[in-house]
Amino acid sequence: MPSAKTIMARFDRLESETERANFKTIWQDATDYVHVRRNEIITKRQPGSQRTEKLFDSTAVRSNALLASSLQGSLTSNSALWAKIKIAGNEFSKDDEVKKWLDKTSTMMFRAFNDSNYALEMAEFFLDLTSIHTACALIEEDTIERRGFNGLNFRTYPIMDYVFEENHRGIVDTVIRKCMFTGRQAKQKFGDKAGKKVIQAMKKDEEQRFEYLHLVMPIKEYGKQGFGNPKWTFTDIYISVEDEVITSKKGYFEFPYVVTRWAKASGEKNGRGPTNNAMPDIKTLNASTSYMLRAWAKDINPSRLVPEGLGFTIKDVPGTNIPVPERLIKAIKEGALTSEARWEVSQLMVADLRQAIKEAYFTDQLQLLKQAQMTATESAIRFDLMQRLLGPVFGKIEKSTFTPMVERVFGIMLRAGAFDDPPEQLQGRELEIEYIGPLA
Repeated sequence: MPSAKTIMARFDRLESETERANFKTIWQDATDYVHVRRNEIITKRQPGSQRTEKLFDSTAVRSNALLASSLQGSLTSNSALWAKIKIAGNEFSKDDEVKKWLDKTSTMMFRAFNDSNYALEMAEFFLDLTSIHTACALIEEDTIERRGFNGLNFRTYPIMDYVFEENHRGIVDTVIRKCMFTGRQAKQKFGDKAGKKVIQAMKKDEEQRFEYLHLVMPIKEYGKQGFGNPKWTFTDIYISVEDEVITSKKGYFEFPYVVTRWAKASGEKNGRGPTNNAMPDIKTLNASTSYMLRAWAKDINPSRLVPEGLGFTIKDVPGTNIPVPERLIKAIKEGALTSEARWEVSQLMVADLRQAIKEAYFTDQLQLLKQAQMTATESAIRFDLMQRLLGPVFGKIEKSTFTPMVERVFGIMLRAGAFDDPPEQLQGRELEIEYIGPLA
């Protein structure tokens, strides 16, 4: 059975592995130019500091935001049911009792999603997925304050907060997440088991922050000893890094994390996607825009040639009369430097780069349905084209993100007694998830 020190060593090993070290440079570029709220991969920043010093053009930022919101909006909805539970096969298609239970269960799950912080946290999840192409969310029941179902709580974590491992099928089944708690928060979560050093330190300053690790892995690999419920399949273990001790030891019935990759290269476990493809164009566009801004400043406020030895300084302020010897007025007027900037070449190049970036993020396809005054036939054709172009991407995200998410939520609500008792004829039957979102 792994000790706290063993788990900490495992986290350090995964944190420093070669693939992750190489990806950090890629993630830093992606967050510097595309998802700036997350740009603390290699560069560390003070809270409230400026994060856009490398950004001279927002095309990639806006394209990424459009793709992320389109994925979330097309696969799910805040105003309509986007997934429902059904029975494998059509055996009960005419059984009103079964149909009623399935419909009511699906509706209750949908309401639980809407009543939680799902929309807020999943917006960040999809921004991570479309920019750095690896996204992670934790799904738990909300703080238990009463018997029965207490609601859902979703949390999306930045890539630098966690490391993960895959099983032999390439599915993520282990996550070790770094988390920071103030002394007050540690006391609330762990009580007297927060760690001796932590408890001593918090007596002096409750707002001092302490590092903990959260380990989720298959219980059968960790060892079942010490876990209260024999039906738990994954660990729920917290470790105080300061004290090097386990502060909480519980379990999960399902894997509580959703870790999604846009796509993977052979031999890698971290994701790759549109940002990797568009990064050369993104960097070139930002560099080109910075050069154009310099040329623009020179054209707007150009340098001038003036005779030497004027004996006074010209105050170049709008509306100011500048007294100069009459013999020098002509020389000063004719002294402006002629700009050699090729604005037409620059503008064509910038337009091409912006278009290439938009294409990498499927912007044109995502905006097909935004044109007004389309006939029903035109709308159907464009929607079909959008499905063909983006269907494989959406299908992959459905299976890797929403299937484990819905299964997790269903399990939480079922155990909490949120659903009515299922009809007897469903005992032992396999349930399936049917997606009914706009692009399901």
